[in-house]
Amino acid sequence: MDYSKTYARWIEGFTKDQFDDFIKVFIKDYWNVDTVSITDGSGDGGLDVKVFKNRKGRKLPLQITIDKNTIPKLKKDLIKIEELISKFDYEDKFYFFYSKGIPEKKVLELKHFALKEYEIELEIFDNKLIGSFTDKINFSSTREKLKEILNLYAKDEESYFDENQKLYFDYLSYADEAKELKEKFISSYILNTLYVCNGNGLSLENLKNKIKKTVEKYYSNQKTKG
Repeated sequence: MDYSKTYARWIEGFTKDQFDDFIKVFIKDYWNVDTVSITDGSGDGGLDVKVFKNRKGRKLPLQITIDKNTIPKLKKDLIKIEELISKFDYEDKFYFFYSKGIPEKKVLELKHFALKEYEIELEIFDNKLIGSFTDKINFSSTREKLKEILNLYAKDEESYFDENQKLYFDYLSYADEAKELKEKFISSYILNTLYVCNGNGLSLENLKNKIKKTVEKYYSNQKTKG
């Protein structure tokens, strides 16, 4: 199953600190590197980002943001990026990580503008693209970081996720064996139903009927897709 859209929705709800921590792990998986160092640039006005593989470092210009007002300012920010590249030995590729979504037409426009006006190759990772990568098999560390952040939401009772998303996260958190996943999924559904009803007149028979309807609806949808 493709969970990239679910990941994208979760990523959109991250705080700045959470998104920064998440992207640091994402970068490790994306470049398959040993170490990622992200600090405030000293004297150059930008983020000092270095990735290390086999002790060889690369200095990359990038921006990590959740700010909705960032996109309108991105063209102006390219002036600063050009300076980082020309004066401070950054690579001539600008990586932009954004926790919200960006229309594909806008992405193409910005990439074309950066290349034409500043000869900068702009790589834009919005929540949709990040979610798509997160769903890939070799991004296991990224998925683990995502689960870690979601656990923080649950603990602090600050989650914006609806009950279906919480149910899926319970499903995601268990072991990878198919049979065990199915069993855990059913257990998670039962617990979720009990939590929602909060003991308000839910009988065993009603619970059985709710589970039966959910399973029948699932298999009906699967047949329709097939």
